[in-house]
Amino acid sequence: MKHRRKELSEDCWELILNRLAIDDFNSLQSPSLVCKQFLSITDRIRLKLEASGRLFSEITAGWLFDGSLIALSSNCVLLNEIRCGSCKVTEHGICFVLRHSRNLICFKAGHYYSSPDVSFTFENSMIYATSLRDLELDPHGNHDRLICSIAAAGIQLEKIILYNDSGLSLHGLSTFFCACPSLTHLMLSSIDILTDNSMRDLCRYLPNLVSVKFYQCSNLTTAIFFILVKECPVLSEIEMPRINLQVEDNFDMDLERNYQIRSLDLSCARVNNEFLKKIGLVCPNLQTLNVTGLYTLTEGIEEILKCCSQIKHLTVDRTREIVILLEQFKTRSIKIEHLWKLEEVND
Repeated sequence: MKHRRKELSEDCWELILNRLAIDDFNSLQSPSLVCKQFLSITDRIRLKLEASGRLFSEITAGWLFDGSLIALSSNCVLLNEIRCGSCKVTEHGICFVLRHSRNLICFKAGHYYSSPDVSFTFENSMIYATSLRDLELDPHGNHDRLICSIAAAGIQLEKIILYNDSGLSLHGLSTFFCACPSLTHLMLSSIDILTDNSMRDLCRYLPNLVSVKFYQCSNLTTAIFFILVKECPVLSEIEMPRINLQVEDNFDMDLERNYQIRSLDLSCARVNNEFLKKIGLVCPNLQTLNVTGLYTLTEGIEEILKCCSQIKHLTVDRTREIVILLEQFKTRSIKIEHLWKLEEVND
């Protein structure tokens, strides 16, 4: 009697091949060449693993709730990045992810809500997030709890964004920065407890800072620029749009050159020509400059362009005076971007 051979179902093959893929993603290459069925299965597995292991794309339709965040963390074992555009999550949901997604490197969820669940808190969950390097959360009223839990867990964050200073103290910031010398990218928005002097003290904990951005930190002035270039030896990018001129600017202060600074954003800053001239002296290797809103300060802009021969990208308003000024630098191959055309100019 002839025995009939039973074929494995497609579901069975998918389980087998999925096991191979979890051990080694590249192991799918050979089976995919066997037959069309295997090619279809391996393509499907690749899509699943790419969705789970590489990137959870920004959500643009609907809201992300705790339930969906928890399901994502539970089912995507290789998850390493979450970026949520619209979230309605709580501390419980975030902490669940911190505990269960051990490969998570980047977590950006914006604003979240407090949770009465004491079993899932930053204090008892952050210790599991050992791979975390990039964080963006808006813990309204809980900043100190969040950043101090990071410090206590010894997580070596590299990037963080902090919005507003609700529940934030200088002690909390100092504790956090002291515990995270690995920090390379820092963005502070609407942190009004910061002053030039307090930032000077905090800079000593930021030896590896490469990029810093200040937005609407109302008590910081242009003095912070000179503090940063002096205290942060590897800093290459500074953004401080709308910064205010120091009330009693001392432009005769000892200025130290910083050859690392490559990019500077001063858009709509409340500064003067004297301040701009100092930038040219302090940052000779500047390559990218944004001076949108400073079209009346042609003398200072001209001095920067003369001192910084490596500038390749300039963002500036288009006025007759600016166009005339730039004529003398047209052989420098500077890419010029005009965000605002304030006057019609015949080229």
